[in-house]
Amino acid sequence: MLMASIQSAMRMELRASVEPLTSQALNGSRLSTARMVSELNKQLHATTAPEKFATFCYAVYDEESGVVTYTNAGHMPPILIRDGAAQRLDINGTVVGAFPFSGYDESRIQLVRGDLLVCYTDGITEPENEYGEMFGEERLIELVGKNADREDSTIIETVMDSVRQWTGVPELSDDMTVVIVRKL
Repeated sequence: MLMASIQSAMRMELRASVEPLTSQALNGSRLSTARMVSELNKQLHATTAPEKFATFCYAVYDEESGVVTYTNAGHMPPILIRDGAAQRLDINGTVVGAFPFSGYDESRIQLVRGDLLVCYTDGITEPENEYGEMFGEERLIELVGKNADREDSTIIETVMDSVRQWTGVPELSDDMTVVIVRKL
């Protein structure tokens, strides 16, 4: 129910933000991700139970400039793989829905040819093996880095299979989501 509320609220916020811009190009400088996440936070806080909140990351990509403008509200930090090196992107504020007046910032990053941006849920990094050790971000970064030259679908499949093998159980208790963006 919370995810349905977030999707609905985000669609309304996006529609309200885009309508005044119909004659202008949609890009990171015209559409404030921080403002949108702030409005989403206020709406969720007002319409959901006090204990309901979510991590959330919202990004806008300007294809012409190659700039990604994003606001990360307590979600796992996306990882940028560039020239074999990994960089964790910013977290710009706390979870959405928990506090009515939380502040959010936005960050920008210029993507260049060959960049690989990896967004993921904690269902990828937090599963534990039989010794209670989490899969972790470092293992994810190493795995993606080793496979960065492969097809995106193969990278995702490799990550999913590796997490399942790490835990040694066929069914995991949390959702596992990986989204890859590659600048060609």
